[in-house]
Amino acid sequence: IAVSKTSLPASGAHVNRRDTIQYTVTASITLAPTTIDLVLIDTPDPGLEIVSFPAGCTYSGAALRCILPPGTAPGDYTFAYSATVR
Repeated sequence: IAVSKTSLPASGAHVNRRDTIQYTVTASITLAPTTIDLVLIDTPDPGLEIVSFPAGCTYSGAALRCILPPGTAPGDYTFAYSATVR
């Protein structure tokens, strides 16, 4: 299993207060279906306010948690969320 994260604008780009950043976390499952929950945890920078997140994910405290259940078939699974710069 490989996990990656991208952002738009790209990491390192200049952003201003109230700008929105779109993040995408991708889990790539190869070879065989999962046998246990695959839990993806992303901890956004404290200077960001999460404004939307996808089904299958929860946001609590300072962490976004997305879960792929046991039996998830091989493939790429993406979770996209938006955050506003405080």
